[in-house]
Amino acid sequence: MTVIDGARGRTKVYGWIDPSLNFSTSGHTNQPQGYDRIPNRIELQQSFVFVERLADTVQTKHFDVGYYFTFLYGTDFDYTVGKGYFSKQLVKYNRQYSYDLPMEYVDLYFPHVAQGMDLRIGRYTSIPGIETQPATTNYVFSHSLLGIYDPFTDTGALATVKLSDQWLVQTDRTVGHDIAPWAAGIKPTGCLCLNYITPSMKDNFYLCANGVNDGKYAYDNVQMFDGTWYHKFSKSWHIATEAWYMYERDVPNVSPMVTHPVTPEPGTYGALCFTVASRCTAPEYAWQNYTQKSFSPSFYLSLRSELMDDKRASAPASPRSILRTPSPQSNGSGTPCSCVPSCASIAHGTGPHTTVAAAAINSRWPLTWFTDSDGDAIAADSRPRLTQARSTPRHPDPTS
Repeated sequence: MTVIDGARGRTKVYGWIDPSLNFSTSGHTNQPQGYDRIPNRIELQQSFVFVERLADTVQTKHFDVGYYFTFLYGTDFDYTVGKGYFSKQLVKYNRQYSYDLPMEYVDLYFPHVAQGMDLRIGRYTSIPGIETQPATTNYVFSHSLLGIYDPFTDTGALATVKLSDQWLVQTDRTVGHDIAPWAAGIKPTGCLCLNYITPSMKDNFYLCANGVNDGKYAYDNVQMFDGTWYHKFSKSWHIATEAWYMYERDVPNVSPMVTHPVTPEPGTYGALCFTVASRCTAPEYAWQNYTQKSFSPSFYLSLRSELMDDKRASAPASPRSILRTPSPQSNGSGTPCSCVPSCASIAHGTGPHTTVAAAAINSRWPLTWFTDSDGDAIAADSRPRLTQARSTPRHPDPTS
């Protein structure tokens, strides 16, 4: 990936084209696998264009401004589209290929607030998590269930404040997950996240209460509580572990036992409450671990283990859980629990997580306060990403 004009200026324009091909025993869909969900076909998953100017956050002398604008086209658009953001192409027309503008924001850096504060205003990716939406910023090609069922974007203002070399805190004010400010159903929403990295730079802990409000049913109005832990064993071994719990209240009950069911909002699904009540609380939890071994700057081994339990056979009130969306080949009952076996893959130079240039680190994280002395990628991974990208599939029939 080469930056146009050789990255001589502070504004950079770059991108990539990411086609895919998989071979599967499934004939119709690879669900619950996300992203490469269409079996035995060559697809253009994503073509991304980025225009960015990084705010200078490694100094405490002067105010600075940055910005980040993106354009996405391909089958992956349905993992990022939010209500009011070109959502008819998916919710109404169920298109296989389309576009989105998933990250559009400005960064304002205030050096004299604590030890530096970055104020992000616009549409940005929901902040906690290990996996990301852009193809080049993931450990492996495939994605975990944990990484494809949580919220993708928030729109509002996010403040990230450096308290010390070990501590930073984040808080935001948004209109809710995956929804535009002008769309019906917005809710005043906030988050509070805390990050700690040990002085040795070998461990990082990140806790985040993400998207907190009254928790009542609305478009993707999940209450998310996420934690991540990164540990570096050596220059060639590290692990990344994440777990979250999410819930939503008053989700419409789609169980056949309900006499007068409430119709879910278009583009979303209800919950299997297993009662005669018209609504219920829909909880879910998930866990994953990546174990990474680097053999060279362009060759590493990645092992992923994961678990997801969707207790109402649906991620709460969101179009983002395929577990509640029976495919034409399923028995129509949904799957309340999905335990996914470990996924091992060997990648040749396909990810930045084992060795990565400082410029690549900075392009994903504007607050470059925590950097290992030898530039190991665990130092980059051990920081919460403000451009973390993740979301979930919405096509009950991905080939329609």
